[in-house]
Amino acid sequence: MKARFSLLWVALTFLIATAGSACSSEEVRKEKALQELSQEDADLLGPEILDLVDQAAGYQSSHSGRRPRSLRHMGVDSLTPTTARWIETRKDTLRIVVAFRRLSGHAVARCSGDADVLEQLTLEGAFRLECALVDGTGIELTVAGPSS
Repeated sequence: MKARFSLLWVALTFLIATAGSACSSEEVRKEKALQELSQEDADLLGPEILDLVDQAAGYQSSHSGRRPRSLRHMGVDSLTPTTARWIETRKDTLRIVVAFRRLSGHAVARCSGDADVLEQLTLEGAFRLECALVDGTGIELTVAGPSS
């Protein structure tokens, strides 16, 4: 009886361990897929943010240090077929925000960057963006600079 109970205990433990590892590997796979999709989204939004930050810096340089209050002041549309774009001011720092207009098929809802992206690109060849996932979670993603 004891041997039978021990064998049953071992089999049950094995089944629980196997089920746990299967769930765990599924979660890891989903997390990896989310990370890849997030990176693809950031790679789409990154060049647009970089371009708008560069234009904002040019505007500020040619207007005696005054920052643009909106994209319209820079002569830039706030909407494209796929994105909505705007300027935010945080702690006296101008940030460019670019968001997908339609979230289906995307892991990232929006990303933003400030003048630091220009410095990071120059020094490191890549730049970091603050992004918000579709579920509202904040994440920082690194985008490679444009290839020359």
